[in-house]
Amino acid sequence: MFGKSIKNQLNDVFLVSHHKHNTIAPMEGLRGFAAFLVFVVHYAAQSQVWVDKTSFTADVIFYLRFLGATGVDLFFVISGFLIYGMLTKKSVKYRVYAYRRIKRIYPAFLAVMLLYLILSFLFPDESKIPNDFTDGTIYVVQCLLLLPGLFDIQPIMSVAWTLSYEMFFYLLVPVVLLVFNLRQWRMLHRVLFLAAIAIGLYTYNFYAELHIEMLMFISGMLLYEAYTKDIRLSWNKAHIVLPVTFGLMILSRYVFTTDYVLVVTGIMFFGYALVCLDVFRGESALARFFKRSGMRWYGNMSYSYYLLHGLTLKFLFLVLAYFLPPSKDDTWVFYIFCAPFFFFTLFTSSILFFVIEKPFSLKGKHR
Repeated sequence: MFGKSIKNQLNDVFLVSHHKHNTIAPMEGLRGFAAFLVFVVHYAAQSQVWVDKTSFTADVIFYLRFLGATGVDLFFVISGFLIYGMLTKKSVKYRVYAYRRIKRIYPAFLAVMLLYLILSFLFPDESKIPNDFTDGTIYVVQCLLLLPGLFDIQPIMSVAWTLSYEMFFYLLVPVVLLVFNLRQWRMLHRVLFLAAIAIGLYTYNFYAELHIEMLMFISGMLLYEAYTKDIRLSWNKAHIVLPVTFGLMILSRYVFTTDYVLVVTGIMFFGYALVCLDVFRGESALARFFKRSGMRWYGNMSYSYYLLHGLTLKFLFLVLAYFLPPSKDDTWVFYIFCAPFFFFTLFTSSILFFVIEKPFSLKGKHR
């Protein structure tokens, strides 16, 4: 009974609805998985100074960093599915829609940005802000406007570059839907239209890399069309989609060494969309795993987690380095501290979610 009471209290904190849209429970858990992938890349990157570069663990870290970085792409696919689906169902006033998107992004972002600014002042050697007042002010404003990412600007907050893509996508999609009147198109014609854009962007990147990350949003948009047509994966294929996708990405990274981006992007474009299609149906073993309460809690606070986990890890590794200076003979550090550091990032991010994100960005949402 006591355990059930705690679970209910956690449900009250971490389970939220999505306005009038039906909640896809496994999707929430999948977002938690995407957040964990991002944790993996940052944990592996910061722990590798304790690892011998010639060891097996060093190879493990290399590929974990590679796979972990694709968590961002999975987030983009999910965002493409949600935003395109919401806007395709019905017309919305652009001003109201933009306000809601800004409200969703900025409260937690500003809170963490303020923390970064304070730390930049307290630890100037770690600061990315130019010393010149004018240059520094312009740089901070650029970061506040979410320009790093789409533009060649280094963000104060390392993960914030993705928010530039998210906000651009948020503001662009309703314009495209309106200009081309896509809501009135037949589903097949919308799919062909989106596929043509994806092929064009992918082809262009053979000659000049230009925001290829936007392809993952289109993957999510096509995913929505497939989802609404009730397209399903057969039971004997659903459970292998994620490991096959990971396996193909690792193989491509190994084979192509440097020129792997386009190949891996193509694999993610289809692979992650199929993973989502399977998970969103809620029928496979993987979907049932992501439907678990703990995964849903993690997924619903994934934005707060995404923003704050990197700074938390930075602090933890600074403390660790003080007591245990990096040495190539301490490979065990990578394995021993993974779980405790992960749970500590959950703790700090939960505070941000409870204090800032939920009351200011998710106010009025209930289970």
